[in-house]
Amino acid sequence: MRVIVYEEPGVKWGEPLPNDWHLAGLELKRQLIEAGFDVFGEHECVPDPDQDIALYFDTLMRPQGHPVMHKRSIYISLEPPVVGNQQRFYDRMQGWPYTRILTFSRAHVDDKRIFYSPIMCARYLIDSIIERNNYMVAITANKTSGHPAELYSARREVYRAMGKKLHLYGHGWRTDPICNFVDYRGPCEHIFPVFQQYKYAISIENQYLEGYATEKYFAPLQAGCELIRIGWKPDYSLDDCDEKGWSKRIVGHVKEVVLCL
Repeated sequence: MRVIVYEEPGVKWGEPLPNDWHLAGLELKRQLIEAGFDVFGEHECVPDPDQDIALYFDTLMRPQGHPVMHKRSIYISLEPPVVGNQQRFYDRMQGWPYTRILTFSRAHVDDKRIFYSPIMCARYLIDSIIERNNYMVAITANKTSGHPAELYSARREVYRAMGKKLHLYGHGWRTDPICNFVDYRGPCEHIFPVFQQYKYAISIENQYLEGYATEKYFAPLQAGCELIRIGWKPDYSLDDCDEKGWSKRIVGHVKEVVLCL
């Protein structure tokens, strides 16, 4: 049986990303093949909506419209409501047309069609001792939102308050006035080696939401940083959300969806 993967906007299956989310895609593909499925990206074959199982990764946000709908499908949420537009309003989740929905928003879980699934966070291997010659770091893109629950504004205020002792990395800051207050170091190609060089890391999520914790928490923690944290604190371990644990959960849902129709 075939599994067709429909990626989130702007992401190519398996293509490296600074936060290493691509590692989850590679591990998921490996585990699906091991479980007896044939796995294809949406452009690698001609999808059969009646026979194939579809994995939709945040595809409600596609500017060109949602891809073809399958009779057996799993939708996987990757971002909270503050990111993007009104299509991601989770109070409409019950009406979304998928066999199953996997979300990190525990308030919307019913364990019937909507199930909890934490955000994937990469596991890193520390094979050398890094000298922490730097004091404090933050790695985030420059984002804004009109959503009442956003934490982008709080993030900016914390960054500004830290002043030049904060080394800020990420896209979109270069022409922002905040660079007059912090030490902006430019975009970051790979987050973990950077975190390893610092004693403290600022970890502020996009939104406070029960069940929602990202690499902003787990990556600097693995690097040995002490966290300055605003966001929900996970009540599960990295084993539950690293590449292997996250993929194992997805594969389990795929197997159950096979039996749905």
